[in-house]
Amino acid sequence: GRATRGFVAYDIERRTKVYLKDTWRVDLPGIEREGETYKLLWEAHVRNLAPCSAAGDIEGHHTLTHIF
Repeated sequence: GRATRGFVAYDIERRTKVYLKDTWRVDLPGIEREGETYKLLWEAHVRNLAPCSAAGDIEGHHTLTHIF
């Protein structure tokens, strides 16, 4: 769902390959951002969790969805 795509990318600061997840985020009140959820899980020492080195939205990018 949400048109999720995955890519192998190169982190130029750390000089290593990383997994890049590209998805359309649901931006509604009460729905947490995925990066914040990963942060909470990481802080709670949840096992078998993939590390999340960066998360966020593209600044100034908004999509209007029409509901019929």
